[in-house]
Amino acid sequence: MMKNFVLAGLVVAAGAANAQLIVGNDQSGAQTLYYIDLTTGGSTALFTPANASNMKPWGMAADNENEILYWNNGGTLFRCSFADLRNGNLGGITSLTMTQQNGTTTSVNFVALAYDQVSNRLLGTRNIAIEAVHEINTTTGFSAPIYTYSSTFDFGGLDVDDSSGVLYGLSDTGPAGIYSIDVTGLTQTFLSAYPNNPSTNLPETDIDGMAAGNGKIYLVTDGNITSQPVFYIYDIATASYTGTIPSVFTGAGTFSAAAFAPTLMSNQAVSGTLTLGDTVGTFAANRSISYVVKQGATTIGSGSITCSTASTTFSINLPASATGASTIELDGSSFLRRISNVNLTGSNQSVGTITLQNGDADNSGEVDAVDIDLVIADFGSVAVAATDADVSGEVDAADIDIVIANFGGVND
Repeated sequence: MMKNFVLAGLVVAAGAANAQLIVGNDQSGAQTLYYIDLTTGGSTALFTPANASNMKPWGMAADNENEILYWNNGGTLFRCSFADLRNGNLGGITSLTMTQQNGTTTSVNFVALAYDQVSNRLLGTRNIAIEAVHEINTTTGFSAPIYTYSSTFDFGGLDVDDSSGVLYGLSDTGPAGIYSIDVTGLTQTFLSAYPNNPSTNLPETDIDGMAAGNGKIYLVTDGNITSQPVFYIYDIATASYTGTIPSVFTGAGTFSAAAFAPTLMSNQAVSGTLTLGDTVGTFAANRSISYVVKQGATTIGSGSITCSTASTTFSINLPASATGASTIELDGSSFLRRISNVNLTGSNQSVGTITLQNGDADNSGEVDAVDIDLVIADFGSVAVAATDADVSGEVDAADIDIVIANFGGVND
């Protein structure tokens, strides 16, 4: 986020029980809100409007006790109950104008929001005029600074970890990184620099979205999936980055926002056993099988299943509100895509055993002569994922036999 910039909007992402993140950026064009399942990294749309300003927040915060999500677009504060979010009810969104506490009608823009569950108040930051943490009245929209910090800082991300009551912020300056903020003691403490971007292997310099919960801080980038392909997870106790989540942003924004909302979505689990055909009992290396759950052409869940043996049990979390005829597409490595039909009821269920056919070394969707040629070309190699069909750790005669035995097989 650049200081003294005329501000713009924002988007959102997916969830699982007790592990749900709402995110967004202000990329141009049609946008929606999503929730992110922090167990699988899969994302699901909550709304699907076309370029609506109320779907592009600059900041976001969750009141988890009263089950309300807040977000703002410039000087407009929006709110929606978790129940309406679950049902994708646009009519449940209400709004008001944020102003200075003196009652003037001039709207006041905020770039980040946080909800303090201990004091039951909405907080926000500005990067122009009075740079400060402000308290925002959610009934009147009046705002007032409670901690005016140095203009050295640029807090574009803000949230309170409900488990500790600590307020955290992200600043792109002074130096760039994660801070804890004490609005009573009027101080901020530097905790960690931004992580390296996996696309450039250079430190991130611009992260505006942040959510905190259960001892974790989630850093939500505002670029597109090419320039900033992941969101980052920071563990407060170990003071270290412990993982990433795939970004959901197809376009680059100026700002991003996030909120930790563990009770937002009730879920249903679809479980089963995934069998990778023609593989050895103990794998030399794990295989990752991707899944996509669809209702018609609409994706309602996605992620991956890590397989370390020929048969792996799995559980896919989906929103309980998703019901009706659906499909689960499974695909990856040297295996042909299989599509399993399931009727979602809103309750947990098993789909039994799904077996994937082996031998598609080039991932073309068909086992053919090209696959035989690839296995022969790699003959004798070790740890070559696609041509080591049986996952034994070596490309050998057994792999050639697998391709020949499955010759002619095609994707569902």
